[in-house]
Amino acid sequence: TISRPRHTPAPWTGEVGYVQTKLAQHAPADPDTKVFICGLWDMISAVEKTCLDLGYTKKQIHYERYD
Repeated sequence: TISRPRHTPAPWTGEVGYVQTKLAQHAPADPDTKVFICGLWDMISAVEKTCLDLGYTKKQIHYERYD
């Protein structure tokens, strides 16, 4: 998913919106799943909170910050 689709060179046809709003639909909590988040801190924090709310544990969540 992308939060701000651009229409050049071609229109985006995938999911639109913030990734944390798509998690429940596409990645329900599973004890064998690991979550990898890369991006700016505000996005990482929001995705981590959503993952925890969905039932993921902190051990399942990994991230890399770009800011």
